[in-house]
Order: sequence, then structure tokens, then C-alpha cells
Amino acid sequence: MGLTVRKARIDDAMTIGKIQVSSWQSTYQGVVSDEVLNNMSLNNSVDRWKSILERDALTYVL
Repeated sequence: MGLTVRKARIDDAMTIGKIQVSSWQSTYQGVVSDEVLNNMSLNNSVDRWKSILERDALTYVL
């Protein structure tokens, strides 16, 4: 089994957003208020990642 590392693309934004929201909601439970965690928006996360990846200022790898 091999490992592939590649530059993140705009079409990865949905997957990155899902991982970000779910990991924050599970990792920071009890640290960050439930209100903040429950109000995390997948759509906002995806939009933010699209914007980040479109700027191409940094390289994100998957």
C-alpha cells in the first residue's frame, strides 16, 4: 500500500470542511462551548477553504 501526497485543490474543500467541523466538534468538546461547536457551519467551512485554496498563497497537501 502506497502513500500519495498531493497539493490540495478547490474540489477538496468539501472534504476538508467536513473533517474540520467534525474534528473540532469531537476534539474540543468540553473545551469550547457547546454553542460554538454546535453552530459550526459546514457551508462556512467549505466556503472558507475554497477561498484559501483559490488564493494559492500557501501550499496545503493531502
